[in-house]
Amino acid sequence: MNPAPPSQREAAGMVFTTNLCGGTCDHCGTAISNVFRFEGSDGTRFKVGSVCVDKAAKVLGSAARADRAIEKAKSEARNAAKAGRHAREAAKIEEAEAWITDHRDELASCPHPRGFEGQSLIDSINWMWGNAGVSGKLRTYKAARIALAA
Repeated sequence: MNPAPPSQREAAGMVFTTNLCGGTCDHCGTAISNVFRFEGSDGTRFKVGSVCVDKAAKVLGSAARADRAIEKAKSEARNAAKAGRHAREAAKIEEAEAWITDHRDELASCPHPRGFEGQSLIDSINWMWGNAGVSGKLRTYKAARIALAA
């Protein structure tokens, strides 16, 4: 099966080689026998030899390494921000636990927020503290403070 002519391959954006003895590299002007045709992001078409292709591969490899280094730095910054957020949340949870312990009797005299018969606000808080995540615990703490202030 014959390969598609170069014009069709170029139209498909494919890089290919062909033997064009006597041609010159559009980048450095050196005589080349193996031609590598490329199309730039701006639509410019050009041909280069194997030496310039190797140089381009090294530059692109360096760019890829730089991109990976940038992504690694961003990831480390996100992880540091997450660690700081978790530390602040842990401090808030600790403060909430201390407040709830100090006001346990008052919370036991308040009705359950959902109206469950025979249960009090402290039962709701205990359930949330055992089953909820950080935001649920902090919402419960806020609701408890509001319930005692009313």
